[in-house]
Amino acid sequence: MIVSFVYAFIIGIAIFPLVYGWTLGYGFLYRLGLIDISGTCAIHLVAGFASLFGAWQIGPRLGRF
Repeated sequence: MIVSFVYAFIIGIAIFPLVYGWTLGYGFLYRLGLIDISGTCAIHLVAGFASLFGAWQIGPRLGRF
C-alpha cells in the first residue's frame, strides 16, 4: 500500500510536470510538431511508461499458468 502511494507521489510531483512541460508550453515535443490540445498525450505518455516500468519491476506472476 505504501509503495503504491510513494510511486504515485513521485509520478505526480516529479515526472508528470516534466513531461507536461515537454508537450505543452513550447517544449521540445511541441517544437518537433506535436500538437496536444488538452494535455491527453502527456497524461497517456506518463501513465503508459509508468505502468510498463511497474510491470517490469514486479515481474511475471510465477506459477499462474
